[in-house]
Amino acid sequence: MYIHTFLAYPLVSDDFVLHESTVVIIDVLRASTTICHALYNGAREVIPVSELEHAVRLSRSMSRETTLLGGERKGVKPSGFDLGNSPLEYTGDVVAHRNIILTTTNGTQVLARTKYAQRQLVGAFVNLTAVADYILSPPDAEQSPEKVFLLCAGNNGDFAFEDMLFAGALAVRLAERTTANFSDATRTAVALYSMNKSLAEAVTSAQHAQYLASIGFAADVDAAIAVDSCPVVPVLQGNSFKAA
Repeated sequence: MYIHTFLAYPLVSDDFVLHESTVVIIDVLRASTTICHALYNGAREVIPVSELEHAVRLSRSMSRETTLLGGERKGVKPSGFDLGNSPLEYTGDVVAHRNIILTTTNGTQVLARTKYAQRQLVGAFVNLTAVADYILSPPDAEQSPEKVFLLCAGNNGDFAFEDMLFAGALAVRLAERTTANFSDATRTAVALYSMNKSLAEAVTSAQHAQYLASIGFAADVDAAIAVDSCPVVPVLQGNSFKAA
């Protein structure tokens, strides 16, 4: 298995690079974590949308009784939205049996770069083991994929420490159970993960975690590092993520 890591989604310069691969979309703070929480707590689907205006139009075309509009810009819930991008908002009593439309600054921008991939999954610390299991034994194939791309959303097109940390953690999990060939970027992610013995200390000291804490979302950072707390694998089916 060849495992390559993109430090941020703009580095996928040619969409066809991801052809016939399994792609893990990583935005630990917070879109990946929020999608996992939503599906684990019973949401029917999460529809990722890149633009605010598109998200609003789409919500107006769907039943308001069964659809919630969630997202953020600069970490804050946009005016008129039902939910922000805090995973702690996506509880069972709020999202169960609902369709979620989600638009975020970084995480939902990634999908445009993955259209040629064979599978698109969402990964975060909250579903680390579940994602590794899925990659190694995909239900729609007889064997694990030859190519796995770990696509970090990053932060405004730049590197995000926590995303790279998760990429390293996932690569280590995969390499423990199969023969893995790491690209240099993945070797860097693994080295980063191996150097940081305390996940909590590493993530909470990261730039975006500190920003979220400064605007009142420190609890979201804690939720994002609760390893395996949401053992669900969001898989893109059509235009939405659903629990595998």
